[in-house]
Amino acid sequence: MVHDAMTRNRRLRFAIPALLAWLAAGSVALAQRDPAAGARLVQRLAAGVPQTVVVYGTSLTAGNLWPAQMQSWLTNTYAGPLTVINSGLSGKNSRDGTENLAAKVLAYRPDTVFIEFAINDAFTNYADASYNISVEQAKSNLLSMIDRILTNRSDTEIILQTMNQCWDDPPDTGVSARYRPQIAACYQNYRDAAAERGLLLIDHEPDWRALASNAPAVYQGYVSDGTHPTAAGHAAITMPLLKSKLVGAVRWLDASGRPGPALVEADVCVYGGSAAGVAATVEAARLGRSCVLLTPERHPGGLSANGLGWTDTGDTKAIGGLAREFYHRIHQHYQDTNAWSEETRAAYVSRSSKDPDDTNQLMYTFEPAAAAGVFENLLAEAGVTAINARLLRNGAGAKKNGKSIQEIATDDGKYFVRAGAFVDASYEGDLMAEAGVPYTVGREANTNYNETINGIETNRAANHQLPNGVDPYVEAGNPASGLLPGVEPAIGGPDGTGDARLQSYNFRMCLTDIASNRVMISQPAGYNENDYQILFRALAAGMASSFYSKSAMPNRKT
Repeated sequence: MVHDAMTRNRRLRFAIPALLAWLAAGSVALAQRDPAAGARLVQRLAAGVPQTVVVYGTSLTAGNLWPAQMQSWLTNTYAGPLTVINSGLSGKNSRDGTENLAAKVLAYRPDTVFIEFAINDAFTNYADASYNISVEQAKSNLLSMIDRILTNRSDTEIILQTMNQCWDDPPDTGVSARYRPQIAACYQNYRDAAAERGLLLIDHEPDWRALASNAPAVYQGYVSDGTHPTAAGHAAITMPLLKSKLVGAVRWLDASGRPGPALVEADVCVYGGSAAGVAATVEAARLGRSCVLLTPERHPGGLSANGLGWTDTGDTKAIGGLAREFYHRIHQHYQDTNAWSEETRAAYVSRSSKDPDDTNQLMYTFEPAAAAGVFENLLAEAGVTAINARLLRNGAGAKKNGKSIQEIATDDGKYFVRAGAFVDASYEGDLMAEAGVPYTVGREANTNYNETINGIETNRAANHQLPNGVDPYVEAGNPASGLLPGVEPAIGGPDGTGDARLQSYNFRMCLTDIASNRVMISQPAGYNENDYQILFRALAAGMASSFYSKSAMPNRKT
């Protein structure tokens, strides 16, 4: 999981910007005032059109942390020349915003203006009490700025932002009751104004409020002076939402006149719900792309979310990026006493040979349901649209233009997905195969690529072998009765030669020794006990455990 996810992320980081510049170049005609379509700023930059942006607001803007991060992202992602003018006014509210609008905003004839004054409109501890303004005055000032900008230049794009909460009235970790008693109402002004004027709103306040409630220590670290987020705080909280809102949501084009299935359009489509698929989609979304994850699995996350709760880590120092973030979130999950339903955390630590790594706040064993929750949260936080469906595999599932995939279809007939870039993160490479990418099945011979340990291998076969003396015949001791299911008459060829065999598939099941938490395994349709006769005979010959593991997982599971 680790290497697969990290490799795909690196490739994605380099491949997506060029593809999406092409994709967005054809998107300039999207509705200008449709917030779901994203910002015209991004569409025009992607088309190579020069853009002038004015950021206008309080010290949160004047400090040039989020504006600089936004400028860096836009410049490194899109082809169009970009000029960002910071007209922030430290310690000022929307009254100053209206008074300085001509010199600070209109004079630059901007293509896009970002506005945020609510956090200071809510402030009531000015030395001059007459400087305080009411919620109604704040709303009037905001609408005045909007209307004057559009009167001056009707095609200017205006983007409103709510910002963070404050804790400059310690020890309060939410909205300051003394300094900003009307901050909720002032932020609501921006939501109302965006709805009334049809403007794009980037509503950061709920994310900051949730962080303050769920992780107050992290929140106070990100807003270390009580009011102004740090660069790390803006990178973690402000920028992901800003990127996703500027790029826009995945577009459902059912109204296009196309009969039948829904047409879904995004910048990036990842096929396959493996851990690598989740990682690739989340990383692309964090880079500011609209993303669809098309996953045949009901629970995205592949093996880790669907039965396998033990990680073969090797050297854990090599685990980084989103994989490390996943294991950190697993560790956080099991810090909660409510996560321990069948045993205590201390009891688990005493019997686990692997976990947890409290020093680095990482945990590598987990219940699959816990992993599924982490993967689902990562997707939701990144704004990824996940569709539970399987690729159509009949030669018509991938529509191409030359060698490039343009659109794929699902086998239930419900969806077509159109994207500027596709990533195949399925375990079997189904999308690549459907698109006509050449592939091979089975072990390749040493001679194919001048290698030494490919293909059939008996000399080095030391592990996972049946014990000697297992009778292979249907009727023990009688060759005339034929071979048991799964037994071949010969090894298949000399060492180093190839074959066309698939390696074995298997189920990864989560088991428990807590009787009250068990669901008994019922006999599946088509079960034939004789299919497993070779296993029974291997057990009788002395094989004790190589086919079965009881590695410890939380809550008395394995």
